[in-house]
Amino acid sequence: THITNSEGKKVWYDIVGEGDPLVLIGGSSLVHRQWDFMVPILQDHFKVILYDQRGAGLSDRTPEGISVEQWADDLRSILNQSGIEKTHIFGTSNGSFIVIRFAAKYPDRTASIIHYGMHKLTDQSSKMCRIGETIVDEFGVGNGSLGAYYLVRLYGMPPEYEAWETNRFEENLTPEGWKAMHEALKVDLTDDLAQIKAPQLLLV
Repeated sequence: THITNSEGKKVWYDIVGEGDPLVLIGGSSLVHRQWDFMVPILQDHFKVILYDQRGAGLSDRTPEGISVEQWADDLRSILNQSGIEKTHIFGTSNGSFIVIRFAAKYPDRTASIIHYGMHKLTDQSSKMCRIGETIVDEFGVGNGSLGAYYLVRLYGMPPEYEAWETNRFEENLTPEGWKAMHEALKVDLTDDLAQIKAPQLLLV
């Protein structure tokens, strides 16, 4: 299912299972596929909402207009279209930026949050983003390029899952979209943290 946001971009989402609503937000390279191993378990207990933030996956991958603000507003549009008033939200990697921004901006729509990631890029994370851009420029992403393989090696993955993740990067990314998504992460959500009213669990 897709929604079309105010700029005409299509954003993909899916809902599976029954129970309290739970939004799962993956990182910029895996998006909804981040949760392949968890959804079969979670859907027995929750109404699971998956969505691909604009820039990757099954959503519009054009680089224009990608920001943490827009990602959070796209999630609100999905909830509105689905008739969901309030939800739990779990985000990893850049998905944690969306979780924090959404919970601060829409406290009445947020039941609780779990974030495994960041509220601002550390120097180390910024360096990894710059290295990632160099890899993408040099080797590409998608169409059997080597870029996805090197990105997986950059971000780390146990050997038994390396091929699986490389294939996900291949199917989810374009060079322009990947770079625009990481450009959007150059924000500092420190002030947002104080605005969050919902219970939250931080995984480190």
